[in-house]
Amino acid sequence: MEKRASRRIPFSLDATVATKGNIFNGYIENVSEDGIEYLMTAKIQSPADFTPSKIIYLDFEAPTGDIFNLKCMVKWYLEVTPHNRKLLLGMKIISPPSAYKLLVKNLNC
Repeated sequence: MEKRASRRIPFSLDATVATKGNIFNGYIENVSEDGIEYLMTAKIQSPADFTPSKIIYLDFEAPTGDIFNLKCMVKWYLEVTPHNRKLLLGMKIISPPSAYKLLVKNLNC
């Protein structure tokens, strides 16, 4: 049974996540009105910085030119390549701005 509250929409876009003063490159894989899946391509020291309930910030520029700095809470993570220390993150957006919701709505058309 599907646990997700919102439908996921494939959306590939370069983005960064920031936590504890560190910035990690990667890209968005899919979006929903209140969540994002992100593949981190930067190497990390420890996945402990991305355990569920941690607050991180996701930054990206949408094709519309809008720049987003979204406060997110990590819901889950998966080490996709443990030897390279790369992660796949599932994040819940805390108080998504209306411009972000509009972006997702337009992708959903």
